[in-house]
Amino acid sequence: MASESESSYFLGTLNYYYNLLLMTTKGRCIVVTVLVTAGSILLYRWRNENNKKQITLEVQKVPLRLPPTPVFPDDLNELHRKMREEREREERQYEEERNLKLSRRNEEKRARTERSIMEITVNDREDELNFMRKKYEIEERMRKLKEEKRNDQLVKDKLASLDQERLRKQGKSREIHRRNVAELDNKFHENQNIFEKQESLRKEELLEQEERFERRRREIEEQLERDLEEMRRRNQQRRNEMDEQLRQIRMILQMKLWNEVIESNWTKRLNSLRSSNQDIEKLYSQMTRNQDRQLLKSQTNSLLAAVDHQKTLMENEKNEMERMYREYGKSFLLVIKDSVDDVSSQCDRTLYVLKHEPSNSAKIDECVAALSKITMSIPTLAELKSQWKDGMV
Repeated sequence: MASESESSYFLGTLNYYYNLLLMTTKGRCIVVTVLVTAGSILLYRWRNENNKKQITLEVQKVPLRLPPTPVFPDDLNELHRKMREEREREERQYEEERNLKLSRRNEEKRARTERSIMEITVNDREDELNFMRKKYEIEERMRKLKEEKRNDQLVKDKLASLDQERLRKQGKSREIHRRNVAELDNKFHENQNIFEKQESLRKEELLEQEERFERRRREIEEQLERDLEEMRRRNQQRRNEMDEQLRQIRMILQMKLWNEVIESNWTKRLNSLRSSNQDIEKLYSQMTRNQDRQLLKSQTNSLLAAVDHQKTLMENEKNEMERMYREYGKSFLLVIKDSVDDVSSQCDRTLYVLKHEPSNSAKIDECVAALSKITMSIPTLAELKSQWKDGMV
C-alpha cells in the first residue's frame, strides 16, 4: 500500500513537471530523461514483486522485506529549481534575440527613410539647377533675337534712306512715294482680309477641338468613376473574404488543428495581400499612357484613393496579426505583421510624392515600382512553412 502511494505521488510530480517543461526544447529532453528513469524504477519494482511471489513457501515464512526506493524531496526541489532557472534563462534569451531583431529592423527602416529623404533632396537640387540653366538659355536666346531684330531694323532704315536719296535725285520722290503708300495700303487691306478669314477658320477649328476634348474628358471621367466604384466593390469583397478567413483561422488556432481548410485560408489571405496593389498598377498604367494634362488631376486623385486603400488594408492586417500574436504567441504572425508594416510605410512615401510632387513622373514611377516590389515581398504560405515548420500551429 505504501509502495502504491509513493508511485502515485511520484507520477503526479512527474506529470506536473512534464506540463511545465514542455514549453522549451531542452525541457522536453529533460522530461524524456525523467520519464525513462521513472520507467526503469517502476520496472525494477515490478520485477522484485514477481520474484517475491516465486519464492518457496519455506522462504516466505521468513519474509525479507526490501526497503522502498527512497524519494528525496530535496532532490526534486533542486531539480525543479534548475529546470525553472533553465526555462527562465531560455525565455530571457528568446526575448533578447527578438528585441535585437526588432531593433535591427527599426534601424533598417530608419536608414531607408533617411536615404529616401536624401534622394528627394538631391533630386530637388538637380531640378532647381536644370531650371536655372534653362532660364539662362532662354534669356540668352531672347537677347540674341533682340540684337538681330535691332540689326535688321538698322539695315531697313539704311535701305529706306538710300531709296529716298535715289528718288530725290531722280525728282520723282513724291509721286513714287504716293504710289508706294497706295500699294502698301492695298497690300495691307488684302493681308488683313486674308488674316481675318484664317482667324475665323482657326476659331471654328478650335471650338470643334474643344468640344471633342470636352466629350473625351467626360467619357474618361465617367470611366474613372466606374473603375473606382468597381475597385471599391472588389476591395469590400476582398475585405469580407479576409474577415471570414480570419474567423476560420482564429477558430482553428483555438482548436490547435492544422488541416487543408486552415492552409487554404492562409494561402488565400496571403495571396490577397500580395495582390492588393493591382488596382494601383492599373491606374498608374492608364495615367502614364494619357497625354492630356487636364485629365492628370482626376487620374492622380484616383491613384491616391487606391494607394490610401492599400495603406488602410495593411494597417488593419498589422493590427490583426498583433492581436493574434498576443493571443496565440505564434512567431510567424510577427513576420506577416512586419511585412505589411513595410508596405504601409512605402504607401506613406508614395502618398507624399503624389500629393506634393504630382508632376515629378520619375519619382512617382520609382515609388510605384518600390511599392509593387515590397508588396510582393509579403511571404507566401510555403515560405512560412519552410521557415517555421512545426511552429505554425
